[in-house]
Amino acid sequence: MAYPLFINDIVKLGAHPSDSIHRSRVVLTDPSPDRLKFIVHFASSLGLLASFGKGWRKGEKFEAFLRDDPALWWKRFFQSFVEDDGWDELPMVVKLKTMGERPCPSRVRKFLLESLKEGETPGEFSSRLREENPEFYRKGGTWTIRRERRTPEWEELEERVINLFLKELKWLSILKDGEVVEFTEGGKSILEGKVPKLTQEKPLVKPDFEVLAPFNTYPGELFFLENIGEPVSSEGVYIYRITRESILKALEGGLKAREVLDRMETWGPVPDNIRENILRWGARFSKIRLRFGVILEVEDSPLLQELMHIKKLRQVMTPINSRYAFLNVEKVEEVREILRSGDYYAEIPPGWEGKKILFLTEEEAGTLKRVLRESIEGLKFPFNLIIEEVLEKL
Repeated sequence: MAYPLFINDIVKLGAHPSDSIHRSRVVLTDPSPDRLKFIVHFASSLGLLASFGKGWRKGEKFEAFLRDDPALWWKRFFQSFVEDDGWDELPMVVKLKTMGERPCPSRVRKFLLESLKEGETPGEFSSRLREENPEFYRKGGTWTIRRERRTPEWEELEERVINLFLKELKWLSILKDGEVVEFTEGGKSILEGKVPKLTQEKPLVKPDFEVLAPFNTYPGELFFLENIGEPVSSEGVYIYRITRESILKALEGGLKAREVLDRMETWGPVPDNIRENILRWGARFSKIRLRFGVILEVEDSPLLQELMHIKKLRQVMTPINSRYAFLNVEKVEEVREILRSGDYYAEIPPGWEGKKILFLTEEEAGTLKRVLRESIEGLKFPFNLIIEEVLEKL
């Protein structure tokens, strides 16, 4: 049974969040912008992805998606496509200014779906629809069209919508690629209200540091590969290359070298040279840690010296100059309690909520940058690296 490749593309999108749909560097099976918008829209409506600026990030249901049978999500995705009035093909084929009532997008899709016949070309499908129901798209209003050199005839406009609809069904693996309408085996099951039965395979690790992942690789394994390897090709099979940089990036994201190998061993034997290199690269890691922190500011140097005489504060704070000290963000509430017990009271920055600073004003961010820059010279390692990371985030 043909595997729905858009499932794999959702995995890839979740592995690589982006603040802009136009700047995404995700290697998709089909990188066309319309298809990307299509996938992001419906994946977001199902909670698999979430809006992030003009792009996306993992949604609340993404982790469940990685564990579940992908055939379940294939069916849900198709149902969402049929019923979602938030997705409208018409503006995608022509820029319209409308007067009167617009046709409901889901009604049009359901009508087209019910009208499909295998063996017809898109042109034959359009001609038959015009003969059987010539008013299916032009009822309910007067239409004027802008941003086109000419006003297309209704037949031409409807044909554009029909062609896009057929293309969307191919993106969903309901129809096969080809010049005539032909349902996939899985598509037939979904149209009958059933969940298709998908066979899935595991990746293969080769001694040349390449990993071959069939298109029907488990979503969870494909997501793991996106995090530990560098995509090389997606023609016929997904190919990833394991490199020192890709493994170190995975370790920076929280994985351990042993965890990487344990996961790879569930796929089959891991070549000795790959095992040795991953362990060697991992041994160079985790000796240095970068942590987000909070800056404690006092009015003058004597006050900071006074505070540093309190043993409990010395254990959680490190002075970085005469008026500022550094502490881990997790220790803020503890420090506040210590200060209160000594009859000291700290001003809390605007936007502070629990253990998170939700925002800084532009003036506050500028002040913090200046203080950190002035303090960074002469600091002991690793505090200089910590402050450099803070500066990059501001």
